[in-house]
Amino acid sequence: MENKSVTRAAILIATFLMSIPLVPVNATPTTNVIVSLGTVDFGGTLTTTIAISGVSNLAGYDIGVLVNPRVLTLTGASLSGTLFDAANACSTSNPNLVLPCDVNLIKKDVIPSRGIVRMAVAMLGGTTITSTGGAIFTFTATVNDASNGQTAADYPSTITVVTSTLVNLINSVANIIPSTNGQAMYMPPSDLGVASCGAQFKVFDTFTQGLLDPVSCNIVNLAGTSISARADFSFRSHLLQLTGSSSSPSMTLAPFASGTATSTHDLTLPPVIVDKFTFNAHAIRLVTFNDGSVLAILGPSATFVVHVHTTSLD
Repeated sequence: MENKSVTRAAILIATFLMSIPLVPVNATPTTNVIVSLGTVDFGGTLTTTIAISGVSNLAGYDIGVLVNPRVLTLTGASLSGTLFDAANACSTSNPNLVLPCDVNLIKKDVIPSRGIVRMAVAMLGGTTITSTGGAIFTFTATVNDASNGQTAADYPSTITVVTSTLVNLINSVANIIPSTNGQAMYMPPSDLGVASCGAQFKVFDTFTQGLLDPVSCNIVNLAGTSISARADFSFRSHLLQLTGSSSSPSMTLAPFASGTATSTHDLTLPPVIVDKFTFNAHAIRLVTFNDGSVLAILGPSATFVVHVHTTSLD
């Protein structure tokens, strides 16, 4: 008799999940569907985790996720290691275990050409997920090479939960749990480090040294492949609130090699003025796509100060 009750409950949850439309519910959301992802470069495997926070007695879900197939080629989806992994959910070590316990994978769609992942799962016994969140499934994708028809406009690449239906089961009645869908942005890493940055003259006299003070950064390629890079500089003066920016020419850095990126700034001041200029410098990785567009990936930064004055009394 108990097995029959378990079977009926599983059918009830599964039927309910598959019969309701995959559209947002018009109710005040109390639960968040969270997207988190790792950091990998072109050609690597990106693992994305779908998690839920702030829900009790979750008995099932039907969640659809959309990625950009020009950027990511989906390769699979899994319950392994999540709250809906039967090895975890139905383990006697699970403090939220309710017997009888069973996990049923109702639907698993991974469509690489359209960038769609859909997972529908029902669990008898339910699970309590705290506000800190718990993973309910993961999926993997290969980050396509820059020559795979992408453009710079495809980045950052959005990974979005487009549909989510969460269900609990109370007294044999399946209920929708209002939820808010999340998203995350994928961006390739910069793979750059900044060894040092500064100006040629830390104390700069525009009357005797001219108006252009060279600034530079020593940039390090941390990757095992050659990459293009530059440095972007910006400044603001403390007294007159003068601002400016510039970029160094691009350069190609061999694997684990370093290079110096240099630019100049016009530091013109009125006569008899002393001002302090604070510079922010960023290492920038440059990725050129087949259409000629260039993606600038922000890397680490450094800050330095130049004291500028003129000795002219005219």
